[in-house]
Amino acid sequence: MAKKTSFQTEVVSKDDAATELSGLRSRAMGWRTSKFDPLKQHIQWLDRSKVLRVDEMSKNDVANLRSYIDRNITPVENNVEIIVRSSKVDEEGTKYCVYISKEKAR
Repeated sequence: MAKKTSFQTEVVSKDDAATELSGLRSRAMGWRTSKFDPLKQHIQWLDRSKVLRVDEMSKNDVANLRSYIDRNITPVENNVEIIVRSSKVDEEGTKYCVYISKEKAR
């Protein structure tokens, strides 16, 4: 037997579609969080004389953390940029130690 599918369709204006889609997206974003969200406050309010160290991150997580910081965190002070440095901590190169600091913008 063939699998029965039923779709409900409706033709709507572009404006109505954009409004509905925007509403659905904003509602969906309420439950989605990044695994880096707990670090956001620590990074944003980090003192320039301190460094935040994150141990045992994967190589992909280091790249994802850099991207997350670029997209989501704005330094509280002016003329300051957030610097992310990392170093391998095992022979295989699967785990990294990450150091996050704030430095004067170049």
